[in-house]
Amino acid sequence: HVPRLDPGLGPRPAVPVGPPPPLAMPPEPRGDGGSDGGGSAVVAAASSAEDAAEAASGAPAVGPVQPSSGAATSSSSVASAGDEADSTAEAAFAEALHAEIMADVEAMLTRKADSLWRRGQADLGRLQRQSSEVHDTLAALQARQEALIAEQGQMRGALMELTGQLEFVATEMWEALRSRAAPPEPQAQPVF
Repeated sequence: HVPRLDPGLGPRPAVPVGPPPPLAMPPEPRGDGGSDGGGSAVVAAASSAEDAAEAASGAPAVGPVQPSSGAATSSSSVASAGDEADSTAEAAFAEALHAEIMADVEAMLTRKADSLWRRGQADLGRLQRQSSEVHDTLAALQARQEALIAEQGQMRGALMELTGQLEFVATEMWEALRSRAAPPEPQAQPVF
């Protein structure tokens, strides 16, 4: 590379030669049908700056055209594009990691929910069986109570009947004892 002479500033340093920095994503096309707003705008700005410098000095450029300060802008925009690519890649990795973690959490929550559902169904079935057993026991106790009430009514009726008969027997015996203990009454003689 031959350094280009610029009046008043001295020779410009050459742009370091080496592999270009990695490009991130292709530039997005503009809606007006023009080229992308990235590298071609930088090249156009560099060539217009060279043309302006050539016109001001009145001397043509010597040797191959070296990128001017626009090259620094180009490399900084490429570096910022690389940073954007890194941040985009990090964002994509973070998004993928987040999605994977959320999928694992969702799967674990689904398993827990299914486990709780099965346990709840088992407990509900057990409670229904116990409720059925309690209902059956209460029904049996109620039937037994009704039978005992009926039996008590029969026993009360039999006791009342027995008490009535005992009263009758006691009255008869009392009359019999009284009639024996009393002297016989004189009988009146019929008068003629």
